[in-house]
Amino acid sequence: MNAKRIFALTVALGLLSVPALANGVSAPAGPGPLSCANRSISAGGVRAVEDVQAFVQCAYEYVQNMGFAEAKRAFHEDAHWKSGPVYVFVDEVTSVAGASRAFVFPPDPTREGLQWGLLTDSFGTDVLKEIARVVSSVGEGWVYYAFTNPESGMTEPKISYVKRIDWSGTPAVIGAGVYRRDLPGTCRMDEVNATDLAANPSKQGLREFVRCAAMELESNGYAGVRTLSTDARWRNGLTYVFGLDTYGNSVFTGYPLVGARVLPAELPASNSGSTVFGGRDVVAVADTFGETFLYYRSFNPMVEAEQNKVVFVKRAVVYGSPILVGSAYFLSDHPAEPGAGSGGEPGESGTQYGLTDTAREVRAGVELIIRYDASRGVFAGTVRNTTNQTVGQVRVEVHLSNGIELGPTPNVELRAGESKSVELSAGSNTFTTFSVHVEIGAGEHGGGGGEGSESHGREGTEGRQGSAGGGG
Repeated sequence: MNAKRIFALTVALGLLSVPALANGVSAPAGPGPLSCANRSISAGGVRAVEDVQAFVQCAYEYVQNMGFAEAKRAFHEDAHWKSGPVYVFVDEVTSVAGASRAFVFPPDPTREGLQWGLLTDSFGTDVLKEIARVVSSVGEGWVYYAFTNPESGMTEPKISYVKRIDWSGTPAVIGAGVYRRDLPGTCRMDEVNATDLAANPSKQGLREFVRCAAMELESNGYAGVRTLSTDARWRNGLTYVFGLDTYGNSVFTGYPLVGARVLPAELPASNSGSTVFGGRDVVAVADTFGETFLYYRSFNPMVEAEQNKVVFVKRAVVYGSPILVGSAYFLSDHPAEPGAGSGGEPGESGTQYGLTDTAREVRAGVELIIRYDASRGVFAGTVRNTTNQTVGQVRVEVHLSNGIELGPTPNVELRAGESKSVELSAGSNTFTTFSVHVEIGAGEHGGGGGEGSESHGREGTEGRQGSAGGGG
């Protein structure tokens, strides 16, 4: 027997020994068959796709050990088997289109015993037919489809693990799944956009924003470059999307000051002379890992100073070429270090907000959320004490782009967890952006007056007009 025939026989025997692989389905990880004894997990413990198969195996064994009636009760009532959008379902397997009945369906028990009818999702999948095909072919496996998420009420992509079971004498399937926000179709504009991320920056929000931007690019090819660079969904002030090649060169950017300023180095390359990352090639890191968070100090043009910055980068492939898609936000709660030239007052991040933006600033555990109400000509919002101690002499100021300062508001005392409303009138001032800050304790304004405005003089020729109308 020649070498080629020996090699072919070896491969064939290997495939036959792993039937799941021979049918195009990933085999379970780990030695031996999966059992609940070696991987027990509850619905609340399901955090990733890898957990779902173990959860379904435990549900399957529970039916075998406890019987149909007890299992059905437990799947509906016990927190071990139902947590948020994670639950156990059991459906009839039949070759008659639309005739499959729901045996266990915790999100809506009134459907149980009734036929599902035809369930065709947005991918064109006949869901029950696909489930029946999988369990009939290999006994158990993964199915990918779109289904209603009971938590959001929205149709979202779902990945489920299903396993063939005899349900009280009827061929059936038992399964469970998770909804994937990072699969195509879940990036709804009202949930993922630059405006919301700018108003409430967080690592989770940043990651979702970049993942959705990467999907936009991969779905639309280079036509998506223009969308990501110019569409208001993807850019709001210094919240924008950028794309780099694997050498660190800019492919596209939604940077708002292109043309007026030098284009920023989004990720300083190791050969650029930058010491931000100590010579580490972060572009290569982002390319290798596929998704990465990066942290460094960068120049914020809105405050003309350096601030800490959080960046998330995801590797996308467009027409066979890798592109690193990313976005970032400045840590407004951590202004530039003393002497860095921020020019701001204590508690002021210097972040410039647009007229339709919601400003959020935090100082010493006091959170301010405020926005401009153009219909009334006022800034209205709340201050909240996020600490477990009482905070006294809390007040708020708003700085307009025309140099006018509004406030401060009257001093208030906030107990632990307490919130209070704040409001400042903008009067007849005309402005395009604003910044805010929280003051705590005795400071520049001492006892703190009521509402008013201050006019900052230039070169010492003008005084400051206090809220009580005092002269300079």
